[in-house]
Amino acid sequence: KVFTNIIQIKTIRKELTAFTYSGTPGTYSDTYTTFDYYHASQRFPLLSVSYDYYVDQSGPSLSANITVNKIITVGLKNQSFDNAFSIFPNPAKDILYFQMDNLNAENCSLEMIDVTGNQVKLIEYDNNTVIKDKVNISDLPKGLYFLKTTSGEKSKVQKLLVD
Repeated sequence: KVFTNIIQIKTIRKELTAFTYSGTPGTYSDTYTTFDYYHASQRFPLLSVSYDYYVDQSGPSLSANITVNKIITVGLKNQSFDNAFSIFPNPAKDILYFQMDNLNAENCSLEMIDVTGNQVKLIEYDNNTVIKDKVNISDLPKGLYFLKTTSGEKSKVQKLLVD
């Protein structure tokens, strides 16, 4: 997905500390600079870039960290729709039961996405008005997943914990 009209927020925090170690006085300074990039449709930053500039008696040091919020950038967005959708148990271990009332008789799918935004399973269903399925998840590592159900052009996301 390509985002336009991104806002950049810059935060700077500076620290200057004086200390005494074994009777010898010293100082160090630390400057943290963070750039967060937001889009109006998202609650959390799409991307964060942070720099840490540290100076002490041994000289300067610079480190950088870049964080990409993959869950947002793959477009997981809760868009509610009228179809009743349930999964159980949650948390689940080997088997997940999925049920959905497909009132509009549209083609549907169940997509499982890991926390890095990668699709780990995709199951497509036809246009039955009631969908019930038993999904084998024994091959998935423990962790948090997002289940995205789609009916026609509408979708809904629910969290799933795999034990």
